[in-house]
Amino acid sequence: MNLTGWARAQGIAPRTACRWFREGTLPVPAERVGPRTILVNIDAYGLGSASNRARRALEAAAADE
Repeated sequence: MNLTGWARAQGIAPRTACRWFREGTLPVPAERVGPRTILVNIDAYGLGSASNRARRALEAAAADE
């Protein structure tokens, strides 16, 4: 999931999440995969197999942006 989608799902402003990523204080594992793309590892955040439907909904919402 991208950082913006994750931030919105958590009720956090995307700019705040980007700042946390830059500062190294983001509470989940994430990595930059392009000049404007940061991916969050949502499985490490506890959105594993028990909530696949929720994960798909979050990813679909992020893809619509």
